[in-house]
Amino acid sequence: MPPKLTFQANGKVLLSGEYLVLDGALALGIPLNLGQRMTVMEGSGSEIVWQSHRPNGETWFTGKFDLFGFDPIKSSDPKISARLKEVFEAAVRLNSDFLSKWRKYHVNTYLDFEPDWGLEALLPL
Repeated sequence: MPPKLTFQANGKVLLSGEYLVLDGALALGIPLNLGQRMTVMEGSGSEIVWQSHRPNGETWFTGKFDLFGFDPIKSSDPKISARLKEVFEAAVRLNSDFLSKWRKYHVNTYLDFEPDWGLEALLPL
């Protein structure tokens, strides 16, 4: 059985706004204790199965995507599915080996905050 990979990142608050910083503005960043975690496991098949969980463990998004064009096969929210498809496509443009093994991937994300708190820039990642 392939290993389960786990990634974690804490959030931050930028007082001047992230887009201004990208244009060269000075900013004050405040680290947060809250963040998100993601686990990835390989399996047999050729799709991505995605589940996102609230802090209480409740699932708030589910989606299934094919590996060929990253089109949603099944989704609980079309807007989030469209955003995830954009993220997958951008990852392939940056790294042509991204998801090139043609395996089934089970991805679970876990938030330390509620999705409607306005920290959704990285959601559902």
